Amino acid sequence: MAILDIIKQKNRESFINKRYKDLGKVVINDEDITVYASLELVSDKDILFCAGMFSIGENHSYSIEPVTFIFENITFHKSIIVAIRNGANVIFKNCVFDDKVVFFNSVNLELINNYYNYGFFVTTDLCSGDVTIQNDYSIGSFNYVDNGDVSIQCNKLEIVNTNLKVSKFKTITKQLIMENSKIISDSEIIIKSLSMQANDCLIQSNFGVAIENRNNDFNGKVDSPIYFYNHEDLSTCVVNEEMKARKIYFISLGRILI
Repeated sequence: MAILDIIKQKNRESFINKRYKDLGKVVINDEDITVYASLELVSDKDILFCAGMFSIGENHSYSIEPVTFIFENITFHKSIIVAIRNGANVIFKNCVFDDKVVFFNSVNLELINNYYNYGFFVTTDLCSGDVTIQNDYSIGSFNYVDNGDVSIQCNKLEIVNTNLKVSKFKTITKQLIMENSKIISDSEIIIKSLSMQANDCLIQSNFGVAIENRNNDFNGKVDSPIYFYNHEDLSTCVVNEEMKARKIYFISLGRILI
């Protein structure tokens, strides 16, 4: 490796460690950067600022080096904001939020035409407080990429200017508010909420959707071969053996959700 490349690499490592060390352990490889959050460092923070790293190339060209932030088995006891910028991947595994949590995708207007800004979450057992997932501009989207279930259980769930792409989706909440957003899954989507408000929203599944809404105030659009609303079958699909099996499955889910 040339001397200049060695100096550049050392400067890069120094910058990364200074920038991200307040969150936890930083692992630097040639192709990726991963930050493993430390319970002692982050559990009492008010804001978790997660951002990819800017690099300036020849002719003052900009590029973004993605950084992955992993928060695992951490309980947050107070209200917290998770701010994501510039190609950061943010992963939550088995974390608990006792108070309000806001996942906020802050899009830099100057970079909209050049870079793709996204957030990546795996969340389970969110509870007690309020959960907000939002972009500050509608052109961006949060993409959930998950090999298992995405489960959000909370007092109030707000999804604003956000597209959720999940393997499975389940939420249990007292109040669900969706604005200019989508929930898309190839598997089942299960929503249980006392009150629901959906403006310019879509819930889409190739497998089936089950919604329990006690106040009967859901006004969103559902695109699914099987769609149960308060246990009433609203599907118009051709009934075959596979669809019959799915309907039995969703009926049993409905009984569990009561």
